[in-house]
Amino acid sequence: MPKRKQPKTLADLALLRVVKMIRCACESWITALRQAASAGIMAYVTERENVTADCDTVHELLTSLLTGISVHQATLILKETIAVITNSYDSCNDLNLAPWNQNEMHNSVCVKILRTVLLSNTTEYEMKHIYSSFTQRLIIQTLDCVPELTILAFDSKTETDNSALMSTNIHHLKNLQHFQYEYHCTDDVVEELGLHCTELKTINLKYSRAVTDTSVQHLMKLKKLEYVHLLYTNISYQLYGSLLSELPNISNIAMMSETCDVLDHISKEKLNTIKQYVGLIHNIDNMTQKCPNLTTVKVYAFNQNLTKFIALTRLVNLQIMVGNSENCNLTEVLVGMGTRLSSLSLFYIRNVNISNIVMMCSALKSLVLEACTFVLLNENSEIDTELPHYRNLTEFKLVGDSFYQSDVRKLRHYVNLQVFECKRLDILTDDFIRDATRQGAFRNILRFWVEETGRGALTMSTVELLLQHCEHLREIGLLRNWRRVTPCQRSSLIERMRTTNVDLHIH
Repeated sequence: MPKRKQPKTLADLALLRVVKMIRCACESWITALRQAASAGIMAYVTERENVTADCDTVHELLTSLLTGISVHQATLILKETIAVITNSYDSCNDLNLAPWNQNEMHNSVCVKILRTVLLSNTTEYEMKHIYSSFTQRLIIQTLDCVPELTILAFDSKTETDNSALMSTNIHHLKNLQHFQYEYHCTDDVVEELGLHCTELKTINLKYSRAVTDTSVQHLMKLKKLEYVHLLYTNISYQLYGSLLSELPNISNIAMMSETCDVLDHISKEKLNTIKQYVGLIHNIDNMTQKCPNLTTVKVYAFNQNLTKFIALTRLVNLQIMVGNSENCNLTEVLVGMGTRLSSLSLFYIRNVNISNIVMMCSALKSLVLEACTFVLLNENSEIDTELPHYRNLTEFKLVGDSFYQSDVRKLRHYVNLQVFECKRLDILTDDFIRDATRQGAFRNILRFWVEETGRGALTMSTVELLLQHCEHLREIGLLRNWRRVTPCQRSSLIERMRTTNVDLHIH
């Protein structure tokens, strides 16, 4: 087995112990509180005082270690603590069923636990995929502890709307640069951002219907904004166009209106700062002329002719959704710009010709093919396996149910893949992985995610082959879907990685 990544220094090992210690402490605190809740209010109050005292001790310890804790490590400790609180609250019947009103008391002690791990160098509060209203509320309540925060992100829809609390606490974050608050953001929150968070560079408020045209005047105050995501808010496309015209550094346009072209409401003849366009195409000539410096385009094609994209000489990332390869003239597009593309993503595109991508996209780094149908290649046709495409691709994501079994053998020629994801397909076997790894196909792989459906063909033999041949491997994902890998085998693998300090995550 090749030598795998180990913690580099004694300091790294010490930090791992600190993280584990804090997680264990949080788990023991929550367990004690749950047990006390079932014994009555007096027992709960006593235990809450004990936990509070322990929190002060742990915070002093972390503060004393501050010089040895990096921003990344501080974020890791924070996420571990939030995970414990979230998991315990979601399953805490002892507290939920207690015959006394414990909500505010439990909220206050959890706030105390969270403040314990918030250090002065905490700069990221990126809480994505958290659906707990309780946890989100705790995070918002503790914003006063993190005045140096530069990133605050919520991307999930919670049961309770915490926007009122957000609007009264956001003023603490004078240095905020990246703000994401989907679903529940309001005009009041945006007003506070305009008043206090003048360093903002990116803002994502999508799905927030309580964000209306009233917010535009406040967004216009944020002159450093480079990225604004307002899809599925109640801001009109007329005022969205006005906003794009006013922001001097804006780099993106996102629009999904079937009736209104936001480009018609932009006062400038050209928006030279725009690098990304996402959404529907109303007038491709208008788009290419007003935004000549586009580097990333993500569009719903609906069988429109896309050959005029060739005129966008800086376009290197192309994503096309919904259409027919022939009607979109995809072959002509690839002939005209394939050599400069670094990323190509096709979603729900019919009649994709893999050979065209291999031969014409020589510099491609990332290829995503999801829910596409493919042209059946001639069994006798041969593609030169020495083509630059096979050497240069580092990320390949394949999702769907129509990739031909005969084409799977070509995967072995991608010798420099770092990310490989394959979902809703049963095209891989232990024998294929064995043959591919011996040829060096996955020698640089970092992330190997395969979701099996149907019968399932991969076993622990594939895992062992990857461990033996892929020294850079950091993630094996969707192992739960491998029907021929038992829960016991998976648990043994996780324990084996933990005891040997191997930096490999099993998902």
